[in-house]
Order: sequence, then structure tokens, then C-alpha cells
Amino acid sequence: MTHPNGRGLGAIEPMTTAQRSYQVSDTSMVDAKARLPSLVQRAEAGEPVHITRRGKRVAVILSERDFSRLTAGEPKQTGYLEFLAGWRKRLQAQGCEPLTDQEIASLRSKETGRDFAWDQ
Repeated sequence: MTHPNGRGLGAIEPMTTAQRSYQVSDTSMVDAKARLPSLVQRAEAGEPVHITRRGKRVAVILSERDFSRLTAGEPKQTGYLEFLAGWRKRLQAQGCEPLTDQEIASLRSKETGRDFAWDQ
């Protein structure tokens, strides 16, 4: 494979599903800034790249194809109330009736909690 500027890219071939399960690389945020074009090429070839900050994974670079596959069919959520309404509809579609407000109230503890006072 050759880059438009004539430089070779090496043998970057799309990975099979079996290969993807164990060939995910980690790259520090500093390295990612310096090597973003090559990381994007790897993602386009089917290899997700984890970005780390102080050794902890914080983000992933994916190909658009993989991202679209992962998010296909997901409803756009605008907030908690919309999520809750959608969740209740999905429960009802599965034959599960959500608890009523009265049923939830009967399950809650009637205790007032522990006594607390700020130290004076």
C-alpha cells in the first residue's frame, strides 16, 4: 500500500474478527498527539487503539465503520427522563410491567435516617 505522497505504509491489511480480539494497542496521550495520522490509519485498517493517560485507558480510536456498527440502531438520548421513558417502553414490549408509584412507595423504608449535627 502506498501513501499519496509516495511513501510506503507497510502491509496494513484489515484484520479479521479473530485478530481484533487480541490486537488492541495502547498509546499514551503524548505519543498519540505525535503519531495521530498513523494511529488513524491503524484504526481504519480495523485495529482499535486505546489512548492512555498515566497508564489508564481513557479513550479509543475506532474506524468509522466499526463505530457505525457499534452505534447502529441506538436511539439518541437527550436526558434521564427520555432514557427512563424508553426503558419503560422496552420493559412493556417484553411483557414486563413496571412498578407503579404506589408499589415503589411501599418498598421504601419509612425510617427517617440517622441523626446528624454539624460540629459546632
